[in-house]
Amino acid sequence: MQSSAAPGALLPSEQLDLAWRTRSAEPGRAQDIVQAWQDDPEWTFQAQTVQSGITLAHRQHAEALRMALTAAAGLRTREDLTWLWRALNLAALASDRLGQRDQALAHHHEALDVARTLGNLPQQGLTLLNIGVLWFITDVEKAGEYFRTAVEVLEQARPRGVPSLARAYVNLGILDYQAGRHAEGVTCMERGRDLALSVRELGTWVSAVCHLAQVWTERGDPGQARRELDAALREIPELSAGLRRNLLYARVIVEHHAGEYAAALDAYEHLRDFTLTELEQKAVLPIRVDCHAQLGQFEQAYALSQELVAFNKGLYKKERETELLKLEERHQAETARREADLQRLGAEAARREAELKHLENVELQRALEANAGLIQTLHESQLVSETLLGVSQLMQLDLEPLDLARHAVALVMRLVDADWCTLAQIHSNEVTFETVWARDEQDGAFVQLQLPGLLGVRDPPLHRSARHDDPTFVSGYAQDRVGHPALVAAGLQGFASLPAGTANGLTYVLLLGRMKQDRRWSERERRVLGATGRALRAAVEAQEHVRRTHEAALTDVLTGLGNRRAFEAQLREATKQATFSVAMLDLDGLKTINDTRGHAAGDMLLQVFAAHLRASAPEGMHVFRLGGDEIALLMEHGRTTTPDTVQANVLEVLDAGVSAARAAGFAEAGCSFGVARWPDEAVTAADVVALADTRLYADKRVRKTHRTEQPVATSRQELITFGDTTLDVRTREVSGPLGRTTLSLRESEILQALAARSQQVVPRAELMGAGGMDSGGTLDAYVSTLRRKLASVTEQAGIRTVRGQGFSLHWYLPRSDA
Repeated sequence: MQSSAAPGALLPSEQLDLAWRTRSAEPGRAQDIVQAWQDDPEWTFQAQTVQSGITLAHRQHAEALRMALTAAAGLRTREDLTWLWRALNLAALASDRLGQRDQALAHHHEALDVARTLGNLPQQGLTLLNIGVLWFITDVEKAGEYFRTAVEVLEQARPRGVPSLARAYVNLGILDYQAGRHAEGVTCMERGRDLALSVRELGTWVSAVCHLAQVWTERGDPGQARRELDAALREIPELSAGLRRNLLYARVIVEHHAGEYAAALDAYEHLRDFTLTELEQKAVLPIRVDCHAQLGQFEQAYALSQELVAFNKGLYKKERETELLKLEERHQAETARREADLQRLGAEAARREAELKHLENVELQRALEANAGLIQTLHESQLVSETLLGVSQLMQLDLEPLDLARHAVALVMRLVDADWCTLAQIHSNEVTFETVWARDEQDGAFVQLQLPGLLGVRDPPLHRSARHDDPTFVSGYAQDRVGHPALVAAGLQGFASLPAGTANGLTYVLLLGRMKQDRRWSERERRVLGATGRALRAAVEAQEHVRRTHEAALTDVLTGLGNRRAFEAQLREATKQATFSVAMLDLDGLKTINDTRGHAAGDMLLQVFAAHLRASAPEGMHVFRLGGDEIALLMEHGRTTTPDTVQANVLEVLDAGVSAARAAGFAEAGCSFGVARWPDEAVTAADVVALADTRLYADKRVRKTHRTEQPVATSRQELITFGDTTLDVRTREVSGPLGRTTLSLRESEILQALAARSQQVVPRAELMGAGGMDSGGTLDAYVSTLRRKLASVTEQAGIRTVRGQGFSLHWYLPRSDA
């Protein structure tokens, strides 16, 4: 038979060899040759092998695998070893694409045996290289052994097989370098690079150049890396767009690693002319974020970080969809195979049934029953596959862990024999239970009422699964040496414990129990429950990853307080409430500390001040750092809360922060503030912030005018006595006949100033200078609080207000009865 697609007068074998070589570059031409010979009994399996290669290139992996295995089976009978090697390699590649790694390895090893039988060294070397690539991720030592063997074989085959030899050297060099054998790794990569260039195998050559550029950068020689990358871009004009993109991508990584952030961004601008793969986009986005941040371009860095979060979400969704498509593809292939098996078994069963009627043979009847059992097994396997596919699809939904567990368990309970299921939520040494499923009311009552009082975090059903990733299956619980007596008494016969991930500080464990009968967990039940637990854990941990990413975007890195974006979001929420107040704070002394003691000291001051603000803030008060020394307080309260109460709360929090800062060695530290109330004093959220900011700067001006350089009390005077009352300056404790109390730092300074001129009027200006922190309104609030505290320790002293002038401390000694 002569093919019309044959070029010239080529023989059938030559035509099919040509189709094999052109199946990727010229698939239409190869397809024409296949159609010419696919019905010829002598060449049908060779044509089917080429068709499998074309189908694989179109990503129809399941169909390509089926065709390759069919062709391989026929070629074994023909003993055509060259084409058998080709068919087995295609079967290995298709199996790998379908995620069937063990089958891929088996096909590659069979192909290796065929190549050895042929004595074809290039085929042996290429197959060894492919096996090494399969082991590259899971076992680098084994991958290295295959790469070394491939190098040895291909060196013997030279000058044939040089492209494969170049790939083997580059892969071996990468493994050696990663294993710490740096000199050997660099030598192998350079050898592979030179071999690839000699045969113009540009894909391998570019891979070697990029890896070597990273090596030079890690060794502290980014200049060498730049020169090699620039030379590659300049000296090889026939590089494809994809290879130029790889070189530019490597340049971005080199510049970023070298700390040349502007150069890295410039290299990225060149890279934008090409279409990046999703993995390259995912890798380059964090680099761009860091470069902008290092260059102080924080708005661009923040915008890119948001883009990175959105991209990761989309990529995760796409990866899940791809995985589902792979599962669906494997499921369809398995379903087709099983349907074929069912048809074959059905035909066999019909034939045997006719034979049974004819012969009335008992043995044939038994065989028919065995076939019926096999059909039932196949149906059950199909049900398992459909159930697991449903669980996998369910995990794509954005549901709480409890809802995910309930829906998943509802699916698997048609395959699992259990009486109840509960979701344990573990936090530290405490555990709570949420009922997921119960067979009847009695089982539901046991899970809701009895189990929480019987099972603790340290008990075996929870302890192991809370700390490991593998599920636990226990049968014969009553005979178990670590069985809980109370659970045994309650009738627990067996349980399954499935780790379900950790999120938001909670560790989840899915527990299933059997109360009615004691039997072993079947292999099917273990497989289904194990897969369900893994899927649930993956979904929970993915949600936790998204939550942490969101939190990081709303947190100030230096202080751990909420940032400006968090403040604005909280402010929007607060406007939905009845009323709230905003306090704008300015940390005084920060610039002086930065200028005189360095920015590290300034950062420490901010951290100490922020930590104590947050620790002392009452319920309903939220603390944010808006940038620099600017801090905001957002206080949610009811309409009955007075402005004085709000002012007092702010003063108490500020005093805690300033006191802690001064105790930490920052004597210059102080704080100005302004408070505004919504909706009483402002129409919009922006207005209330602006009003508080205006009052803040008014406070700063007043304090600057009245600040004094003279301290109220010297460090040598530790005790101040007036009447029957004593103030310990060091501890700020006031004691008298009625008891003792502790003053805040500014209350202590004001009392010292009054006691130094007791029975006299102290002007307001001097008292405002005493703490260096007060405007007129805040001074009145301090004096009011100080009056109450003095009244709690003595009846013989008090502070009087002299209108228009200031305050005076009056005291007298009690009259003696003697």
